[in-house]
Order: sequence, then C-alpha cells, then structure tokens
Amino acid sequence: YYGSIPTNFIIRLEVHEPYTEDDTLIFRDFHSDIITDIVRIPGPFSSDIIDTIYNIGFSEYPIFYNEPPQQSVGYRIIPNSSGTKWSDFDANLCDTSYFGDAVIVIE
Repeated sequence: YYGSIPTNFIIRLEVHEPYTEDDTLIFRDFHSDIITDIVRIPGPFSSDIIDTIYNIGFSEYPIFYNEPPQQSVGYRIIPNSSGTKWSDFDANLCDTSYFGDAVIVIE
C-alpha cells in the first residue's frame, strides 16, 4: 500500500463528572488539513458521540505483526487541565465499514 492508510473512528464522551460552563474540552480537529486546528466543546459535558471521522490517514507507527494497530486521540479540559490525556483504540486498516472507538473519559 502506498501512502497513508485510511481508517475510521468515532470520538465518544463517557462522562462521570460534567464540570461547569467555565470548562472547555479541546482536541484535534480531524476534519481540518491543518493538524494544529482544535475543536472546543464547552461544559457542562454529557455522555454522547461527539465526532465521526472518515478516512483519516492512519498515523501511529510502527505496526506490529499479529497485534491490532493502535490510534490515539489527545485531549484536555481547560482551565483545569493537568496536561494532555490520551484515548487509545484499535484501528482496523482493512475494513472500511469498521469504526474505532476513541472514548474520552471525563472524571
């Protein structure tokens, strides 16, 4: 395969602590060609699917034999952030109907 391998995934919130309207969840905007663009979602938060990504170029290498490839979504809650957290999930690179499940847990 030549070039970037496409993969699909959803970003889902699993909320245990909704925070307040003073808090904002930020993560990369996977729909933009500029990798520094971010999505901002104001609090309070609720459990739901917040984004669906189609045919994004798989970017987590190396890929190991007999292990599912992993993809990651980094996120923060501002102003209460203690740094970037990561949601890791399996990426299926051969099945275009498969969607990985990136779960952002808000605690």
